[in-house]
Amino acid sequence: MTAKVDAIRRVVRRCMPLRTPDKPEHGAYHVDAPSMQRRLARITSLVRPDERVLCVGDDDLTSLCLHWLGYRHVTLVDFDGELIETVARESKRKIQTITHDLRAVYQKRLPKLRQGFDLFVTDPPYGPDGLRVFSGVGLGALARGGHGVIVAPSKRAKVTSVGDPDELGFVLQAFLLANGAVLTDVEPHSQRSYHGTWSHMLVVRRLTQARVDFGALDGPRSFY
Repeated sequence: MTAKVDAIRRVVRRCMPLRTPDKPEHGAYHVDAPSMQRRLARITSLVRPDERVLCVGDDDLTSLCLHWLGYRHVTLVDFDGELIETVARESKRKIQTITHDLRAVYQKRLPKLRQGFDLFVTDPPYGPDGLRVFSGVGLGALARGGHGVIVAPSKRAKVTSVGDPDELGFVLQAFLLANGAVLTDVEPHSQRSYHGTWSHMLVVRRLTQARVDFGALDGPRSFY
């Protein structure tokens, strides 16, 4: 089911010039080309082109790469208007885009998504709330048995505000377990941003259809 290596390399090269600039104030830093290739190889090993994929945030244009690889049912949730317009234009509006700022969770507002996605992918902000909210939105949209691919910090770069990676990992895994998901695989240190942060790629599977409980969030300062 994995897309061919040369096809993945081709779409990654194509997407690189289209990326919007890094946005440190939003915890948004692009990963390098080899990281994207590993990410796409993992995603395409888990879902077929006719299955439904949700991208929760998409600074790296994963949604567009999947579209170019032949994935026909891709949905993107993001709040960056420039990014949304790029994805809509380059996909000829074939990727469904939903504009929503996930910090609205503090006002009890989440994006309205249909249930039943086969996979979600997210490279969330690395504050504890950002990790839980982005992952929780994806998890809540999955069908039972569906997979999630989560990019989570493994090594902190000095120039970022990322907290202790081990502590953040415990927070995320506890949240996933509490909401009916299990960790099925880890690709350690497989994602590298240009500013130097290394991250794991976690693969999770949803076992229940219970509504996601975000619990007690720490507040906006813990989002990014």
